[in-house]
Amino acid sequence: MKNVIFIMISVYLFGKPSWELKLTNPMDAQHVMEKGYDLQRRLRKIGIIIARLQASGWEMVENKTYNLYFHKQGMTKEQTWEELRTLSIGKRWVEVVEDNA
Repeated sequence: MKNVIFIMISVYLFGKPSWELKLTNPMDAQHVMEKGYDLQRRLRKIGIIIARLQASGWEMVENKTYNLYFHKQGMTKEQTWEELRTLSIGKRWVEVVEDNA
C-alpha cells in the first residue's frame, strides 16, 4: 500500500497568555493594551489569509488549540509554497506541514 502524504497549511492564531504577555506583578496595563492592538492586527491579517485560502479552494480540516489547518486535494509541498507566493501569503504567517494520510 502506497504511503500518501497529506499537505496542510497551518495558520497560527495566538498562544497562551504566558507566551503572549510579559506576566509581571503588578501587571503592566500599558503592555496589555499594546498586546491587544497587536492581537487585533494579527487576527485581521489572519482573516485576510483565511479568505484568500478559501477563495483558492483550501478547506479547513482541523482546528487545534493554537492553529487552524487547511488542505487542498492534490497539492505537493512545492505547489503549496508556490500558491502561497501567488496569494501573497508570506512564511511569517503560515507553515506548510506534511502528514501521512
